[in-house]
Amino acid sequence: MPSKTFFMTLLALGVSAAPLDAEVQKDSLDKRCDWNDLHGQISCGYFSVIMSFDDVKIRGDGWSEKFKIDCSREWSSLSIPRLPWTIEFHPGNACDGTNYDNMWIKYADTTLDIPSDKRCGAVGKNNVLRRCIIADKK
Repeated sequence: MPSKTFFMTLLALGVSAAPLDAEVQKDSLDKRCDWNDLHGQISCGYFSVIMSFDDVKIRGDGWSEKFKIDCSREWSSLSIPRLPWTIEFHPGNACDGTNYDNMWIKYADTTLDIPSDKRCGAVGKNNVLRRCIIADKK
């Protein structure tokens, strides 16, 4: 039959290991990955699409691409070398320079209606730009 000393040793080893597990979890939380797209913090694994009435900027952690809005096309395909999927962009009423109604983004299996999607919002001076945050699906 195991002795009391054996059980006490096991108990002491278990108790001393518990704080180590909590420390490892805390370290993982402290190493949270995020970056700033000049309009706010974004978690790693996401990119932002920032729209004005004239252009579209796509920003990722450490890179940026800019495209002019092509009002002659209903949909434009924006190919970004650092993203695995093409971004499809529908300019809607931005071409009129009046508002962002009927503006859409499609990326992989994600579709965003820019004026109403909760992943999009107003940014910039006087909130004149629109920004959407999208998972990069890598």
